Amino acid sequence: MKSNQFKRSTVLLVTIVLAVSAIVVGVSRGRSEQAPKKKGPQPLVPSTVTQLPPVISKVKDLQVSSARIVRQGTPAAAIEIDIINNSDHALVTLNISSGDQNDWSSRTMDSLLEVDSLDEVKEFLMMPHSLKTFEWNLGAILENSPVFISGATFQDGTEDGDPYQIKIIHHTRSKAKEERQAAKQAEKKEVPK
Repeated sequence: MKSNQFKRSTVLLVTIVLAVSAIVVGVSRGRSEQAPKKKGPQPLVPSTVTQLPPVISKVKDLQVSSARIVRQGTPAAAIEIDIINNSDHALVTLNISSGDQNDWSSRTMDSLLEVDSLDEVKEFLMMPHSLKTFEWNLGAILENSPVFISGATFQDGTEDGDPYQIKIIHHTRSKAKEERQAAKQAEKKEVPK
């Protein structure tokens, strides 16, 4: 009798364990199927990057001399790019980007963000015929995408590079100018007469 009761208890216990296991597997499988799917290229995870993406200049007078990863294996890992300005004019604006027109990330350094004209620029990014190193955090670069030197403005006003990135530079400058003008208007209203 004890043997039959033991068998029934064992069968019941095995049945319960199998049922609970099936429920756990079903719930976890349902959750993984509901996880949002990533769309488009994702940013690199800086601490995991071991190989540099290609670095390509789309600006005729800016030459990529070399590139390397700095602080590799850390969240602060970045790419350092040595750029040679082969132009006879100082560099006023530099745009570095990753991706394409649909999915992109960029870093723009622009001496024209704080002034209204080239005549007012007091500090240039690079002098003519010089080399300078620029840094960009790897977390801003899109996976499976080269890094592009994608746009530039020189002291004489000439611009070169990807037309889409040049358009973004102009838009950013326009917004900065609007913000400066709004701040000036606010200052005028606050000044007692």
